[in-house]
Amino acid sequence: MTKALLTELLQRRGLLAKKQAAALVEATITICKQQLLCGEIVRIGHFGRFEVQQRKARPGRNPHTGAALRLPARRRIVFRPARRFKELIDAQPLN
Repeated sequence: MTKALLTELLQRRGLLAKKQAAALVEATITICKQQLLCGEIVRIGHFGRFEVQQRKARPGRNPHTGAALRLPARRRIVFRPARRFKELIDAQPLN
């Protein structure tokens, strides 16, 4: 799903005009980004949570040459689905 599709789906449900829906989607994404940058966890009920985790520096290997190298510490965003959401997905047959 893209931002444009999400905006269109909000508009189709008759909840908002297209400009209002686009502004709502953009504002929601901006707020989530800001919260994650501040180290906060973003929880969306019955959907899941996004959080930033710190990964330690670790040894690695260049896949082309096989040479050992050191991978630096970094931050990553992790999504953990809510239990109900996972159960809903598991109950659906694969297409």
